[in-house]
Amino acid sequence: MQDEAYAIYLSKILHMDDVEAKQVLVPNFYLNAIKCMDEVDPQGSATIHYSLANFHHNQRKLLSAISHYNWARSLEPGYVEKDYFLNEVGGTLFFAGRYRLSSLVYERCNRLKPLARTAICAGDGPLYAGKFHLAENFYGQVLEIGSENDFELNEALLKAWLATNAPKSNAGHMVRGRRSDHADLEKHLAKAAETNDAYEGIVSALLIAFKDEGFVECWSNAISIALNFGEVELTLLVMSAATWRHGYEAYAPVREKLSSAAVPSDIISEIDELVHSLYARRKELASKGVTVRLAGQSYFDTTKLAQSNHPV
Repeated sequence: MQDEAYAIYLSKILHMDDVEAKQVLVPNFYLNAIKCMDEVDPQGSATIHYSLANFHHNQRKLLSAISHYNWARSLEPGYVEKDYFLNEVGGTLFFAGRYRLSSLVYERCNRLKPLARTAICAGDGPLYAGKFHLAENFYGQVLEIGSENDFELNEALLKAWLATNAPKSNAGHMVRGRRSDHADLEKHLAKAAETNDAYEGIVSALLIAFKDEGFVECWSNAISIALNFGEVELTLLVMSAATWRHGYEAYAPVREKLSSAAVPSDIISEIDELVHSLYARRKELASKGVTVRLAGQSYFDTTKLAQSNHPV
């Protein structure tokens, strides 16, 4: 029975400042609670396994998280009919590099509750497993499902472009669902920069950025390469994806490079206006809540654009 004392103690250890102690105390607490619940309330035990799985995911102990999600599912089969559970399992599998399984879980989730974000996530598994045609099909579903969030629609269009063009590039041939793929792509990106190969550069940069979407430097790099690539619609989509994740922060270092490279001020102003409009839309959607690969994460920032006359 999860009583008030249980909730108070759990809340205390979950909010501890001592990270190392928390990493020991929280799992031990959950495991002891599971032992107590196993014989008297299997469903209650399933709930605790689920909570422990979420804790392990947040600590990036992904294999442990997967194990406890499986325990939760086995003790309470109804979990596989819950879209929130499938979203969390799908995200954990993706970050663990289990791309095929991640896509299958997201696909099931999307059948239960069709959403643009879920269809995008279902496509990401095949994308990083090198199954580009399958990924493209999922991204196409996003436009059929629709979304009030135009950033999601733009992301689907950008990833569909990536799934179409990756097989034609050397960068795409490096994506095989292996841990070494990322390092190979970074080397290939560096080589593309040396040889001024914009096509290989943009494919590599996007594959890296969407995989490590929490790292602003990846998106700054993608913006720079997209601008050099010179395809206006593609650049707009890259700007949209970068601004959705990082606000002005991804564009700020790019703008500094443009200024130092003596790019005409009217061109910089046009790019500024685009980013300002994207940021304004981002703020509007932020007030309605944000859904990313896993609930509870948000990339909204308060970084101001240098030399901007527009209020944030």
